[in-house]
Amino acid sequence: PETPDQHARTFISQPFHLAGGQNLEIRAQASVSNSWVFAEGILYDTKRGTRWDFEMPIEYYFGSDSDGSWSEGSQNKTIYVSSLPDGDYALTLDMQWQEATSPSFELRVRQGVPHMLHFVLALIALSIIPIFVFFHRLSFEQKRWEDSDFT
Repeated sequence: PETPDQHARTFISQPFHLAGGQNLEIRAQASVSNSWVFAEGILYDTKRGTRWDFEMPIEYYFGSDSDGSWSEGSQNKTIYVSSLPDGDYALTLDMQWQEATSPSFELRVRQGVPHMLHFVLALIALSIIPIFVFFHRLSFEQKRWEDSDFT
């Protein structure tokens, strides 16, 4: 902040190029301690005039009570934006933070980052049929041999 009373600010980036067909990872880190920061971002396509909005609330609180130490929230936040069309974009970031604090804030935008959640979901989906077949075959073999004279 420029003055001690200031608790909001807007940042506008220089235009940058994004290749089409790749997702974006937007990762923020704020030095909040028992406070919060709220960032509202706009990715603006400078040629087409379209925009994509996102929000990144970051809050981190900690303390101790009769049950012991506790903490809530995180100083980091990551969001993913699906692929945007090829073009030049500018990022506008409207920041707000708790009064009487002056947190540092870092924002990184990366393109073409694999999202592990999709891999895990695909692995689970592909595992359902083999697991079902295994248990079906096991059940069939048990029923087939239950009346047998041979063990």
